[in-house]
Amino acid sequence: KITRNTGESRYMLFESDAKIEVEKLSYFTGGGATNSSVTFSCQGIATTCFCMIGNDEAGKNVLDDLKRYKVNADCVVKSDEHPTGKSFVVNAVDGERTIFAHRGANRFLKKELVPFNVMKNVDQVYITSLSQEAALLLPDIVSFAKENKKSVAINPGISLLSSGALVLRDSLRYI
Repeated sequence: KITRNTGESRYMLFESDAKIEVEKLSYFTGGGATNSSVTFSCQGIATTCFCMIGNDEAGKNVLDDLKRYKVNADCVVKSDEHPTGKSFVVNAVDGERTIFAHRGANRFLKKELVPFNVMKNVDQVYITSLSQEAALLLPDIVSFAKENKKSVAINPGISLLSSGALVLRDSLRYI
């Protein structure tokens, strides 16, 4: 822990060039879109997930989990160019965690991939974090939803809260 006049920062340190043994390693699928879709489905809400995965084993695991939780995955886009995003989470002794994130395919979402035709037939649109360049899609998505009388809720991620703050601000009137 380092305390400065601007505040306190906490760090995890690892010995360079060391092999660190772990007691337990767990693998889960997840991410904003899939986690939210599964949560809504578990509440009995008919849910369709839109995200982009790689055409790889991790992407197959995502689709298997969505199917297991009865989430419609017809709008999940598979990329042959980019792998499925992955994160590695290191839990600290005090319960905090550090996440190493590779955004993968989802950061390459393009407007032509957004399932606007499907959005016309839903009751609500819930937008989780749009990664990096994909954050620029927010105005198009929320204005389309508004034009089609769909209510929109959002849980913005770090991309929108930092570099995309103006995009978020300009979209708030539709949310």
